[in-house]
Amino acid sequence: MPHVCSMSDDFADARWHISAMQRVFIKEWRESVGMTQQELGDAINPPASPGTISSYESGSRNLSMERLRQVADALGTTPGALLDFPPAGKREATEPGTSEVFDLWHRIDIENRPRALRALKVFVDEGG
Repeated sequence: MPHVCSMSDDFADARWHISAMQRVFIKEWRESVGMTQQELGDAINPPASPGTISSYESGSRNLSMERLRQVADALGTTPGALLDFPPAGKREATEPGTSEVFDLWHRIDIENRPRALRALKVFVDEGG
C-alpha cells in the first residue's frame, strides 16, 4: 500500500473519512507515548470514551479527517503517520534506513520540514 501523506499534514478535503477498510496505527502510536485509551479520549475535543478510541483503533468505526487530526495532535504526530506506519520500535523497515528516515522526519519541527524536504529533493534530483 502506498503511503498516504506522512510528509504533510495537508489534506485536500476535510470531509474525507477513514473507513474501516483503512489500516490506522492509532493503538501503536498511543502505546508508544504511554497513553491509555482514556487519556487519549480526554485529550481530544469533544472527548471520546475508551470504547470509542478502541473502535478507532480496531477500525470498526469510521474516523473523520478532523478527528484524525485531533488524535494525531494528541499523540504528537501527523495524520499521515497514523495512516502510513507504526512508530519506531513497532515496525519493520522495508529497506535499510527506512525506519531512521521516518524517525528523523518526525523529530523535525513542522516549520522546518519544508527546508528538510528541499534538502532531500537535492539527493533525488542529483540521482542519488
